[in-house]
Amino acid sequence: MVTVMSRIVDSFLEEANRVMTLRKIPADVDAAITEQARLAGKSKNDLVLELLTATFGDLLGNFVRTSELVKLMDKEVEKLTGARLNEYWFQWQLPLENQQYCQIFGITSEEQLQQILMNGMARELLALRAEAYRNAEVIPHGISLYFALFTEAARRGTQPLLKQMHRTLFFRISEQQFFDEINTMRKAMRFDPLQPENNPHI
Repeated sequence: MVTVMSRIVDSFLEEANRVMTLRKIPADVDAAITEQARLAGKSKNDLVLELLTATFGDLLGNFVRTSELVKLMDKEVEKLTGARLNEYWFQWQLPLENQQYCQIFGITSEEQLQQILMNGMARELLALRAEAYRNAEVIPHGISLYFALFTEAARRGTQPLLKQMHRTLFFRISEQQFFDEINTMRKAMRFDPLQPENNPHI
């Protein structure tokens, strides 16, 4: 018991003493951090730490930035749409939205993301989702992973999952339109079409 407690204390002290120094921060960025920290009632250190933790504690975001398969599939989407990939890797989903994806699909590891990505990498499936970006000039890094997550939702086809996905992530379109897009993917995978169930408790 003492050994376990000692390890916990050592781990806490190590984390508390871990330091990162940021240099060459532009004056306008420093001013923005200062003002936002003041409005939030936090120190600049605490505010920046929160933002760094949210960004680099994001499982999906980290996977997008490190997966060679994501990079390869993004290039394929780039060809399908005729658009170019954004030069800024961080301009895409917010960590909060990525948390929603993890919760909806029960994702807890990069291995699960890798499997979902592989399940959705068929060119026909990518092409169907890419249709919505045909007139886009720029597409974000990681777009292929979010295509694959949508395909995974269509493959699973459970009402609770689809209802939650529409309610939390695709609420900008109607439920019927969402199911129509799901059914487009299901048809390509030779699954039967689905209709939203009118159950307010789902």
